[in-house]
Amino acid sequence: MPGRRTVGGVPDERTADSPRATATGPEVWVTERFWPGCTLAEVAAACAALRRSCTSLTGGTTVDLLGATLFPDDEALVTRYAGPRSAVVAVHELAHVPYDRLSRALEM
Repeated sequence: MPGRRTVGGVPDERTADSPRATATGPEVWVTERFWPGCTLAEVAAACAALRRSCTSLTGGTTVDLLGATLFPDDEALVTRYAGPRSAVVAVHELAHVPYDRLSRALEM
């Protein structure tokens, strides 16, 4: 079929209205920080500060840190959150942990 999508060389059978191809549940956001020269201790401290900030938000807004991944060869830290964009921004501000990019993500 012309124009058929493939994922890793395998035909992708999902459609736009397939449950696996749509977002469900809370919003998911990803931050990326390009962090040349970071140490594991610095990354661990940043992640701990982000986790504390998630529990310190006020005003009834909640956000969950779903995980953090360090790409040592790329000197980059990626964090994933469930919650509204404004709460993710607030968490980073409260933790004093900068990011270079904030993007909405869809879990597939």
